[in-house]
Amino acid sequence: MFQQFVDEDDSSVVGVRLNAKGKLCCCTFSVVSLISLILVLASIDTLEPLEYGLHYSTWSKSIVNQKVYTSGRYFLGLGHKFVLFPNTKQTISFGTLPGSMYGAIRAKTGRGDSTADLGDPGSSYGGLNNTLSVALQYQFSPPALHAMYRNYKLNYQTPFRLEFEEAIRQVASTFTQFDYWKNLDMVLHEMHSRLNRSATSMHIEFLSVQLLEVLLDARFEAALVRTQVEQEHKKLAEYELQVENIRQETEVVRAQANATIRVIAATAGAEQTRVIKEAEAQATAASVNAQGVSFRNVKSSLGLSPDQVVQYTWLKVVEEKKNAKVYVGVDPSPVMGV
Repeated sequence: MFQQFVDEDDSSVVGVRLNAKGKLCCCTFSVVSLISLILVLASIDTLEPLEYGLHYSTWSKSIVNQKVYTSGRYFLGLGHKFVLFPNTKQTISFGTLPGSMYGAIRAKTGRGDSTADLGDPGSSYGGLNNTLSVALQYQFSPPALHAMYRNYKLNYQTPFRLEFEEAIRQVASTFTQFDYWKNLDMVLHEMHSRLNRSATSMHIEFLSVQLLEVLLDARFEAALVRTQVEQEHKKLAEYELQVENIRQETEVVRAQANATIRVIAATAGAEQTRVIKEAEAQATAASVNAQGVSFRNVKSSLGLSPDQVVQYTWLKVVEEKKNAKVYVGVDPSPVMGV
């Protein structure tokens, strides 16, 4: 009886021990799995669509390979991660305009600026002050990204800004303020070339530059205003002269037109008088011819002599004249002016 009790107690103890071992194994497996999951997750890094990445080891404090990674999820290993760079266009802006990242660039101009005569560089002097507001764009180039990282690591923004600012200042000092006024395209072209060389030396790709504002030296600005005012006065005088010339030419044309009209009118009047006189002469001739025919018919019908025809004609005239008077017993010669 006692032996049986002891055996039953031993089996319970063994069962408890086996159950404890099972729970311990489960706990150990769970912990190991959790640690493994954590380690796996810690070994994975991701890149967003607008990012480049370089494989970096925190153990060796260096870049692992020469590959440039783009967007996606990658298993790099424990203690490894991506060094991130943007793959979009980056802008650096200098100036006094709202939104500028850094202050305006101040530069001295080269020889050739004149405040006495803007069109005569020979009598000019340099060293006038310019204040430039400039914006430029660049982007990272995957083939040169490793070289850029070796030179600047992640502190590239300050060297880029200083290099670009100095390049702009050097270009600005080679031009006169007159060039900024008249040859701005030439200034921008030279500035683009100089910034492109600077970007190449920094292992990045230069894209474009914009000259947003140029504040000229106050002395040059005043001389420029005076010159512009004088040029405007000169243009105004030329326009007034053109207007006067046109007015005089118009008067000449008007006078010529009036003279032509008078000549045409006079010619038309003379022609009218000629036509009328010719018509009157023709009518008179016709009347005379008719009277002659009539007198010949009377002479032949009545058998009159020439003197009798004259007397007949005289009597007809007296008959037709209402106020005519006949004097009897008077010699007709003095009266008729014969």
